[in-house]
Amino acid sequence: RRQIIEKYGDKSLYEGGLSVRTSLDPQMQIFARKALQDGLITYDQRRGYRGPVAKISAAGDWGVELAKLNALSDVPEWKLAVVLAVSTSRVDIGLQPAKEAGGKVVAERETATIAADDMEWAYRSASGDRKTAKSPEGVLAPGDVVYVEKKEEGGYRLRQPPKVQGGLVAMAPHTGRVLAMVGGFSYAQSEFNRATQAMRQPGSSFKPFVYAAALDNGYTPASVIMDAPIEFVAGGQVWRPQNYG
Repeated sequence: RRQIIEKYGDKSLYEGGLSVRTSLDPQMQIFARKALQDGLITYDQRRGYRGPVAKISAAGDWGVELAKLNALSDVPEWKLAVVLAVSTSRVDIGLQPAKEAGGKVVAERETATIAADDMEWAYRSASGDRKTAKSPEGVLAPGDVVYVEKKEEGGYRLRQPPKVQGGLVAMAPHTGRVLAMVGGFSYAQSEFNRATQAMRQPGSSFKPFVYAAALDNGYTPASVIMDAPIEFVAGGQVWRPQNYG
């Protein structure tokens, strides 16, 4: 959408009847999204648990308050839940209830459990003191609102939106067509596209341009280059090429 507006303007986009085609492969897009999300979750969980996303009362009808909170709309595998009770072996949770067309919260309340083994990663705190819990009782408390994901074999595992972000682009090398692109963990969490909007250091991807320029100027794959430290002086400043730290 941003690219079309930049090229053709708002009026053409919304009123011009444009026909837009894409090279995205829907199945590969699903794989790319899962690969990036799994990688970000794994990296984030190694750094510990940062706490609940909100706090509400676990007494009475917790569903009404829980339904007011917005979950990540484009991560349907995750649900918001409120902690109802905690023991050394498990956590009892209430899942966010659905809403009817008019916005009224449905009457049904669904409960589930998180086994201690399915939240063991959270025993490590992401705060500066790095305290380590020994059971769910040291991590969660009644009223904590957290994200959970249903397991195939039943029960739920504790989740948290990753603090670290990333981007992924999959291209067809012979045509340059973009087959899949993911700009972050969740568009609902952040609309910034790290695949197209982030300003990155080119790194080693710039080497082919240097090599191509050398070949255009008489070098061959057999050419031997003196690989010794070198300095350039410009404007009274000395610059030494070195690896980026």
